Amino acid sequence: MAASRRIYAHSFGPDANVRVISHRVPSLRGLTIEPGQRAVLCRRGEVLGVLSPGRHRRPTRNHIAHVVDIRPTVEILPTQEIPTADGVTVKITVAVLKRIVDPERFVFGAANADTVLYLATQVALREAVATRSIDDLLTDRRALGEAVLESLLGGTAPAGTSVGLAIDELSIKDLVLPMELRRANGAVLLARAEGLAALERARAESASLRSLANAAKLVAAEPALLELRMLQEIGRSAGHTLVLGSVPGNLRSGGAPGS
Repeated sequence: MAASRRIYAHSFGPDANVRVISHRVPSLRGLTIEPGQRAVLCRRGEVLGVLSPGRHRRPTRNHIAHVVDIRPTVEILPTQEIPTADGVTVKITVAVLKRIVDPERFVFGAANADTVLYLATQVALREAVATRSIDDLLTDRRALGEAVLESLLGGTAPAGTSVGLAIDELSIKDLVLPMELRRANGAVLLARAEGLAALERARAESASLRSLANAAKLVAAEPALLELRMLQEIGRSAGHTLVLGSVPGNLRSGGAPGS
C-alpha cells in the first residue's frame, strides 16, 4: 500500500520553501526524520508526540506524521509603504531570521503560522516608523530595526510564540525615499562636493600668492638673487648663448662702438 502525501506551504511569499510535509503512513517502520527536522505524530485527531531525528520503526497503523524543518531561515517581508512622523512616505523592506521552536504549535496553532508572524512584524514596523522623522531613519537605520525587534519580543507573549516561532534577528534591508527627496539629496551632495572643490582651489591660490610675495621680498632685499634665478633657468634649457664679461665704458655712457 503506497503512502499518500499532503504538502502545506507556510511562507511570506510564493517562492518560499515548503515548511510542513504531512505523511499518512500505514506503518512507521520506514519513516526517517533527518537532522534539522521534527515530526508531529498524530493518530485519529490526537497528537501523540514529536519525533526526533532518526529512523522510527514502531509497528503502528493509521498515523500521520507532520514533518517540519526547524533550522533557522531568513524571510524577506514584502516592501511596505509607511508614513514617517513628519509625513514622508518611505518604502521599507525587512529581513527576519526565525526558526520553529514548537513543532506542534507550528502545525496546529494556525492555518499559516508564518502569516501570523508577518502581521505582527508589519504592525510593529509601522508603529516604529510613525514615531520617527525621515532624518532619524536616514541617520540611524539600525535603531529602527532594534526598536521593531524589541517590540516583537517584549511583553509576556513574544510575537510568534502562539504558533511555535521565534525571531532571532531582524534588520532593515532596504529604505527607499520618494523620488523628490532622492533628487534633493543628490543636489545637496553635489553642492557639497562643488563647495569642497572651490575651497581647495582657493587654498591653492592663496598658497601660490604667499609664495610669490615671499619671493618678491627676497628679490627686493637681495637683487643678485634675481640674476642667480635667471642663470638657473638658462642652465635648464638649451640653445642659449651666455656671454660673461664687463660692459665697455663707452657703452655704459651711451656711445656707439668705435667712437
